[in-house]
Amino acid sequence: MKLIAMIQVYNEVANGNLARCLESVSNYCDAIQIFDDGSTDDDPYDLYEKYGCDVIWSTKNDFTNELTHKQIQLDRCKMLGADWIWRIDADEVIEQVGERGGIRAHCEDTSHDSWAFHMVNLWRNPAYYRVDSSFNDVVFNRLWRVPSEGLHFKVVEGLHQTNYPIGATDNEGFSDLEILHYGFASDQAIIDKYNMYKKHGQTGWQLNRLIDETSVQVNRSRVSWFKYGLSEAKLNEVFKEPISSKV
Repeated sequence: MKLIAMIQVYNEVANGNLARCLESVSNYCDAIQIFDDGSTDDDPYDLYEKYGCDVIWSTKNDFTNELTHKQIQLDRCKMLGADWIWRIDADEVIEQVGERGGIRAHCEDTSHDSWAFHMVNLWRNPAYYRVDSSFNDVVFNRLWRVPSEGLHFKVVEGLHQTNYPIGATDNEGFSDLEILHYGFASDQAIIDKYNMYKKHGQTGWQLNRLIDETSVQVNRSRVSWFKYGLSEAKLNEVFKEPISSKV
């Protein structure tokens, strides 16, 4: 059984996200397929080489055509002989699971052909995560068995389109493992995402929710989620100033 991680990357070296993600997936995947969407921060080549990644390079950032890129990646993963594909973003990791077996145990479960996972949005510090509905009710199909034919993306242009291919939700299971999303895990990360989405034309609630904390609710993150533990961070220090004041 060959499990291949499928990851899109844009400027995730300097913030430490890419190294964290590649270290995580290298523990349970047989290969890593990357679509580098024109990264311009620190050179990611050394990390790609360290983890033996198969890389498709784009000469410029074209974020609004992410589903075109995912289709290219899906075709490439099939060429590499994938039996299962694990889609994860460069600013995410699976929780540290230890004895529960993790992703590969799902692949060996013959009762399902795909799996959906809940995403934990770490907020302003890894010590906290959001539990209000717009940030907590996030469940995506991430892990797909590769059939002989039929699995493909409905390619449309735009931000935040459906991230799983047609056919992936047939016979779907729901995992009890958490995806940890670091995309909002610091004030700078939130500001960077806000500016990037705004640059690509996003407006309204989808954009403003990143800096509107009027309904924010957070819980303490579980130490067991993290491979290297979790540093102490006090609530009144993390949330001393609203994120909107920093944009």
